[in-house]
Amino acid sequence: MTTIILSHPDLKCSTVNKRIIQALSGAKDITIRHLEELYPDSEIDVAKEQEILLRSDLIIFQFPFYWYSSPCHLKLYQDKVLTYEFAYGQKGDKLDNKLFFIMTSTGGDANSYRSGGRNNYTMSELLRPFQQTAFLTRMQYKPAHVFYNAPLLGYTEITDELLAKVDMFIEEYKAKIEKYNKR
Repeated sequence: MTTIILSHPDLKCSTVNKRIIQALSGAKDITIRHLEELYPDSEIDVAKEQEILLRSDLIIFQFPFYWYSSPCHLKLYQDKVLTYEFAYGQKGDKLDNKLFFIMTSTGGDANSYRSGGRNNYTMSELLRPFQQTAFLTRMQYKPAHVFYNAPLLGYTEITDELLAKVDMFIEEYKAKIEKYNKR
């Protein structure tokens, strides 16, 4: 089973993440957990979320890239759910060998995420804390799936060309999920 831990504070106004989630909703063996929708009061049901992770073979954190990190609900989820003796520590082996990757969207283009680019670092470098989380919890980290140049609300015209680009990205995302589920 694949579990997508989605964090997006305003999904209804999103173009990329909303379209991706709509395309994956109802897909066989994919569970989507939209944190802001499930826990608007930030009171995460830790036992329930841990149980879902136990049943998962592939875990994906999906979010828009905010200030070189994730939205606050995803950070809270990590703090509350990926606990000592569950996800790490001598007895914390519950996530051992599960596959893990990031799906994120950025407002900048791919060239801005490179050494010497506007953001100074590659996405791989900026996502290092997530790689380390996978390492600490003994999950197998797979390369991130990144949508560059996501439409910026109020600044980007939503054209058929842009929607075709999003749809192509969704097909690549689905193929990646299917590939990892067949391992």
